[in-house]
Amino acid sequence: MIIGQRTTLNDVEQRLVKTVAVLRNKENRMKGFVDRKKSDEESITIDVFGFGGELAFCRIHNVYPDLYIKARKTSDDRGDVSWSGLGLDVKSTKMDGGSLLVLPWKKSRYVDGCALMTGEFPTYEYRGMIRTEEVFQDQWLRDLGRGDTYVVPQTQLKETI
Repeated sequence: MIIGQRTTLNDVEQRLVKTVAVLRNKENRMKGFVDRKKSDEESITIDVFGFGGELAFCRIHNVYPDLYIKARKTSDDRGDVSWSGLGLDVKSTKMDGGSLLVLPWKKSRYVDGCALMTGEFPTYEYRGMIRTEEVFQDQWLRDLGRGDTYVVPQTQLKETI
C-alpha cells in the first residue's frame, strides 16, 4: 500500500530541491510570469516546499523528477512528473488532513491527474491521486478567501488513476 507512505528527502535531495526551486523562481520572474501563489509565505519558501513534495512523490513511486528550469505557460504545462505514461501535477500541503487544492487557471490539456503530498520539508506523505476531469467539477469549487479554488478532500483520492 502506497497511500500513507512517508519519505524524508536526504541531504543531497534537499540541496537539489533548493537549487531547482531558486532557479525556477528566478526564470519565472525574468520571463515576466506573475507569482500567483495563494499564500503569505515567501515565494522561494513555497517553491522549495512544492518541489520537495514533487521529489518525494517521485521517490515513493520510483520515477525521475522533472528538472526542467525554463518558464512555461499553463497551457503548455505537462505536469510535474510523468508517471505510468500520465502527466501529473503534484500538490503539497502542510496540513495532515488537508485537501487537494487546484486553481482554475491550472487547466492544461496535457495534465491527466493531480497527486497530493502532505508534510513539511523535507518529510512528506503520499495521500493519493485523482484524474483532472474529476477535479474540475463545480461541486469542488470554493472561495477560500483568495478567489475560487477547486478543493478536493483526501477521501476522494485513490492510490492510482
